[in-house]
Amino acid sequence: MSPTVNIIGDIAGRYETLLALLEKLPPADITVLCGDMVDRGPRNVDVLQLARSGLTPQGGKLLALLGNHDLMMLGAQVDAFDEHGWPSNDLDLWLGNGGAPTKEELDEMSPEARSDLMKWVDGLPIYYRYDDLLITHAPVQMEKWHPDFIADRMVFTWARRTPPPRLHCAIHGQRLLNVHGHNGKLKIIQDDSGPQSVCIDESNDFKMSAFCWPSMQVVSINQIEPEYTWLLNLTKKRS
Repeated sequence: MSPTVNIIGDIAGRYETLLALLEKLPPADITVLCGDMVDRGPRNVDVLQLARSGLTPQGGKLLALLGNHDLMMLGAQVDAFDEHGWPSNDLDLWLGNGGAPTKEELDEMSPEARSDLMKWVDGLPIYYRYDDLLITHAPVQMEKWHPDFIADRMVFTWARRTPPPRLHCAIHGQRLLNVHGHNGKLKIIQDDSGPQSVCIDESNDFKMSAFCWPSMQVVSINQIEPEYTWLLNLTKKRS
């Protein structure tokens, strides 16, 4: 019997919304967070710690994938910290993309605890595959997918174009359903034989959503965190 999978779109530090969505979802064998756990929201470290635990509050298995905001967070850090605890390389890129709330939370951690957490983030996978389901953060940009093709984390966390029609697995040719986040709007592309790709990120509409597989059910809730704070943090930079 095939496992059931709940796939949650971009979380972006919205811990309270994440908890509310998890309570609303049907039971599943595994829940996959498809990247962008941090930035713009107010409780980024709480999201990371929940994901790191590997369990939902309901006791189900939890897996996190790497997203571009998680990757930006990693790029703003090095092993040797400056007098402020942060390097200058890649920091402005991160802060200019909503990283300031995450930085403020990480600044409150000890260097040891922060380094340990970043090592865990650095080891996150960039895809989850089961049968004809392929979960990534950014939409897959190839017509035939094979795990050996994965060589650059940037491609699977930053790409914006929708997956090509009829994405196939190069191993034995079956059609794949690519469920991803990253693009900000719920979008389901399908043809006569069913869905081809699903973008489950609804953060642009102040929502958080999940896609349930294989039932193909979409569950969405309104963002609990204040919208004005979200908009402020969207472009908040280092002073």
